[in-house]
Amino acid sequence: MQGIYLIENGQKAGPFTLWQLREKMRGGDVTRDTLAWEPGMTNWAPAGEIGSVRFEFERVEAVSDPHTETETKKSAVTELTEPTDAAAKANANVTANPRAAKAIASLPAPRPWRRFWARIIDMGLVNLSAIIIGVASGAMTPLEAYRPSLGFILTLPVAWIFLESSFLMALGTTPGKFLLGIRVRSADGARQLPLRRALGRSFMVWWRGYGLGLTIPMVLTCTFSHFVLKTTRTTPWDVTYGTEVSYESIKPWRMVVLAFLFLGLFQLLYSFAGMPPKMF
Repeated sequence: MQGIYLIENGQKAGPFTLWQLREKMRGGDVTRDTLAWEPGMTNWAPAGEIGSVRFEFERVEAVSDPHTETETKKSAVTELTEPTDAAAKANANVTANPRAAKAIASLPAPRPWRRFWARIIDMGLVNLSAIIIGVASGAMTPLEAYRPSLGFILTLPVAWIFLESSFLMALGTTPGKFLLGIRVRSADGARQLPLRRALGRSFMVWWRGYGLGLTIPMVLTCTFSHFVLKTTRTTPWDVTYGTEVSYESIKPWRMVVLAFLFLGLFQLLYSFAGMPPKMF
């Protein structure tokens, strides 16, 4: 079972979720010197030296009241996501608020490009899978496999909203996020993200993060989302729907799986639709 194990009163205890650890930290039951272990480690180590746990210590030390912490982060992100005439002004508003700065600094370092590529991988897998199923079932011609209709291009991202939310509710990740070491969890420590919040988050990402999949709006919204994530270490959809994104190191074997996955899908595509026709 995934989680963090502790040595308490000389005995092994756990596993604990990060939310449970945070409560123990607030109560003084867990300190930076408490021995801890998580899957992937070879030996026990002080909790303060484990990356994922260290962020929780920094968060608890930065803001003692969890309700105030949430409101502070929400306020900080709101200042950046409200339409202003200058990004520098929004950044200055957050920097001038020491409490907001501490709350933001306690969050894990942002990984905007990793999150972006995780979504590209997800959409690539969904597109290829949908095309293969369409050609194999006769719903698409081989030519349409390489030149999808506008309806197909606009409909698939909408279908992904429901697929992604199902993945997040059941697993806390998606294929692309899993391969790049990204997990999405509920900020309240619940084991599963409720479907309503997962759906709301996915829909908000689609229209505020990816501009409804339309080229020009997508460039603008992706650029602005990148700025917000780099500045506040979170996003409007994570704050609105009470989710937290965590990162782990990318394992080499996952890159191998990714390569074979795409190669296998392309091979299936060629076997059903043949080689790509000349486009011009």
